[in-house]
Amino acid sequence: MSIAPNEREAEEPKGTVSFSVRLTEKQRDLLSRAAEKRGWTLTNLLKNAALERAIHILNTSAPNRIDFRATAEELARQVFTPRKVRMISNELTPVDAEVYEHIEAAIADQARYGSPDGARYVVEVSPLEMSPEFLAQIRDAARYGGTEFLDLIIQASEALTTNKRNLPDPIDPSSV
Repeated sequence: MSIAPNEREAEEPKGTVSFSVRLTEKQRDLLSRAAEKRGWTLTNLLKNAALERAIHILNTSAPNRIDFRATAEELARQVFTPRKVRMISNELTPVDAEVYEHIEAAIADQARYGSPDGARYVVEVSPLEMSPEFLAQIRDAARYGGTEFLDLIIQASEALTTNKRNLPDPIDPSSV
């Protein structure tokens, strides 16, 4: 299905190129619904999506100021690497501690298996590294949500990292 002339954007500047796109009715409906969510025309959605995707492909496949691969690897390391903890023992020497997400699990293990040599250091770490099942969730979310999902990650991260101590006081209604 070609895009109807009445859906074309205002006159494009000279020197532009036009493409014809064939879509099934189901595909056209999907794109129309997405365009409507953004307040765009179907043509504008197709143009923006194609250009954005092209830019992302080019940016992530050639060296530039942002090291996309290193950033992705660091994010994966921070989320999925098993946690390690070193602490100071009662004798003021560094020791490795066993990491648990919930201290109650350590208590249950100790009751069940006892403690080796009577000395066992346990710490609760929260959040613990994520499971391989969470990786599957991320993969699905990225596949089905694309850059919109990445925007949600950024919003959630900003919410966690906003320094609430430096925010201004709310406006006192009696002062207005």
